[in-house]
Amino acid sequence: MAFQKAIKGTRFNAIENSTSVITIKQVSQKDKKVLVGCDFSVTFIPEDSEDNGNYYKYARFNKNNNNYTWEIRDLSGFSNEKLAWMMGYYDGIWNGLRDEYLKLKNNNPQKKHSFILYYEAINNLYDRLK
Repeated sequence: MAFQKAIKGTRFNAIENSTSVITIKQVSQKDKKVLVGCDFSVTFIPEDSEDNGNYYKYARFNKNNNNYTWEIRDLSGFSNEKLAWMMGYYDGIWNGLRDEYLKLKNNNPQKKHSFILYYEAINNLYDRLK
């Protein structure tokens, strides 16, 4: 309901509530194709975690019960180390990472989630630079 109010008067006209993200989309009225979309995920990283912050919690939507729960997901420390190394080595890291991500996203027959494509983009760029 809040997202519906928030997108009123914008180009976005569709909302999808999936398991771990809320997606807003601009859908063509003519052919029903998605023109642009944006995912939002509600996350929380505990500061005083006994695991030294090696996980985060995310809001997970349970479609059967129509409610949200906090679920735990491990942080990908290895990808974070790779990204930190590349940031110190490569001035154009964000442009390179964006380009690699878009290449993977535009060739995604398995319909992988965005965060998986992001990690793959980090790994691919790291392998090329290393």
